[in-house]
This record gives sequence, C-alpha cells and structure tokens, in this order.
Amino acid sequence: MGKPPTIWLGIPLTPLVVVIAVSFVCVVALLTYAGIHDSPLPSDAPTRAPQEAEGFTTGDTGMVTRASGGAPCFDSQQSLDDATTADAANDHIGYAQAVSAHAIRLRAGDRVRAIGNALGTVNLRIESGENLGASCWIPSEWSEGFAR
Repeated sequence: MGKPPTIWLGIPLTPLVVVIAVSFVCVVALLTYAGIHDSPLPSDAPTRAPQEAEGFTTGDTGMVTRASGGAPCFDSQQSLDDATTADAANDHIGYAQAVSAHAIRLRAGDRVRAIGNALGTVNLRIESGENLGASCWIPSEWSEGFAR
C-alpha cells in the first residue's frame, strides 16, 4: 500500500480530517447565514436610506421608502436610547433584545407623521399599514430617506 493522499501541507486525507473540514465549512456557513439575517444596526439604516429630504420635524408627513423599510422604530425614547447605547458598546445581544422587546419594524409604503422631536430623535405616528396608529421613536437622521 502507498501513502494516503494529502490535501494541504502534507496533511493526510483521513476520515477524521474530512469530518473536521466539513464541520468547519458548516460552522462558517451558519455564521454567514446568521450575519446576513441579523437585525439591522442603527448605524446601518441611515446609510441605506436615500437622502431625498432633510429630517422630519413636527407635523411633517411622508412615506417609508424601500431603502428605509425594515428599520426598527422604538416604543419610547428611553428604549431608543437603550438600543443606541447597546449598539455603541457593540453589545449585539443587548441591541437585539431592545429591538425584539421594544420596537416595531417600519415597512416600505407605510405613511408616517412626525408628532414630536427631541434631542436628535423623531416621534412618529404610523398612519397606514400593518402598524396603523402606532407611535414610535427613531433617530432624526433615519427620517431623511422618507419620501414626502
């Protein structure tokens, strides 16, 4: 019998090496999938939204665009602050918990009205769509991409 075939740097191709290699590929694929389907971070939303108009002020109305759809809108200014703090600390678990417990998702096509502003934030009332009547908070810069 000859020497077993090698795969890289003289490592013999044994069943154990094959199992380890396949396991590694599966872990990388799962991590990639999880990263793609993760909640958007607050820093992501403004860069995806088109800059069609300046941020909303009280009384302004607009429509959530496809680019800004999916962004979380928090049930209170405190919840938004907590999520922003978690994001700034790279606390992805804390951010995800804040989103799942205290936010609804803005959807492309939703009509929104600014009903208040405070310290770089906008209080929105959703006037159409699945979350009709809900009131929620976003950072002011996220409203820049809303179509008017």
